[in-house]
Amino acid sequence: MTQEELAGELNVTRQALSNWERDVNEPLEGEEFNHVFTQKELKGTGYEGKDVKIVNGEVYVDGRSAGIA
Repeated sequence: MTQEELAGELNVTRQALSNWERDVNEPLEGEEFNHVFTQKELKGTGYEGKDVKIVNGEVYVDGRSAGIA
């Protein structure tokens, strides 16, 4: 999945997603992503305490691909 495609799934601009990836800013509080992520992930229990990054549209958890692209 490309950054553009992920941004489309999240209903945000590619630029907004890029800013989140680079820690320029964060999603607005209350932003709805439940159509992309499971309830477990949204509650933080899935990745709590782990380093989660999106690089070139692919999700990495603790430096390993999470298989979410």
